[in-house]
Amino acid sequence: MGHQNFIKHLRFSSENEWLNKSNIDLLSSIAVSNPEFVLEKLRPLAFQSEENDNKIYSALCYDARDDSDEMFKFRLELLEKHPIFVNRMWSLNELIIQNSPRVIDVIEALIRGGYTEKKNNTYWGSKEELKKYAFDNSQTIINRILPLIHNIAPEYPNRPNIIYLNRHDVWLNHDNNDSFARMIVDLLKDACCKCAISNSDEFMLLAKKTTYPIPTVENEILIYGLLFLPNKYSTDVITWLIAEFDYKIFVQTYNPDDYLAYTKDLIRKYSENCEVSIFTELENKILKWNEGTVEMINHFKRRFDDEGNFIYSNSKQFCG
Repeated sequence: MGHQNFIKHLRFSSENEWLNKSNIDLLSSIAVSNPEFVLEKLRPLAFQSEENDNKIYSALCYDARDDSDEMFKFRLELLEKHPIFVNRMWSLNELIIQNSPRVIDVIEALIRGGYTEKKNNTYWGSKEELKKYAFDNSQTIINRILPLIHNIAPEYPNRPNIIYLNRHDVWLNHDNNDSFARMIVDLLKDACCKCAISNSDEFMLLAKKTTYPIPTVENEILIYGLLFLPNKYSTDVITWLIAEFDYKIFVQTYNPDDYLAYTKDLIRKYSENCEVSIFTELENKILKWNEGTVEMINHFKRRFDDEGNFIYSNSKQFCG
């Protein structure tokens, strides 16, 4: 084990024999010292079956911090194909503490692979460590991760729908949600908070350029960031809210007891200092708001199950 010259001179009748457990163990023993040889033998055998890829992944460096650049790139390809392999990345917390850019690479690969599930054996870090990482890498996280939310976030309707939301529990903010999906939402919220504070013009421009409708979690992320802009952006923020008002006011994923919580916070902070004409427009939007007839009927129908029984719905969630 670990003897490069011995392992490099091994010959088999078929290259597939490298996937035997004993040979995988041999390759793993030199993954740090000779990653080029390990990749040379394993890359041609990859992406033929999950079983084989699982064996190949186990031959990579035990600690991803020891990966060469090429080996780490190969690890990302395997993670994108089989996101569940992330449960065997033991050094994620250390990478976060060290402020490594590889964390963002891993997140990006998992999102591209459609991963949203419970984190299981994977320990990314404490809330404080993740927040510090988001603050230190805010612009990169926003530029690379926020556009990918569309890949995995469900397109929640812009009207409250309790039954629909329960089917996508990984996205909801609650104490017992230990999902990768919710961790990414919180990471992006912290990154947007930092950007709004330190690069206010750029964040306001990002919000203005975002085309609605978007997934509710993305709306949650943007509104959270807007709450940290200086008061001099009051008119800009309220103008932003008024535009496509119906698609922005409800955030079903943050506060299960009040879908308007963030919108009310936004209005509370910025309406006092915005231009009078914009404030008047906001008042009219609120006073005259109503769902279209078709939407109201559909919303009413959703309160009954398949057998016609009424489903209790707490209306305070979408009342303001």
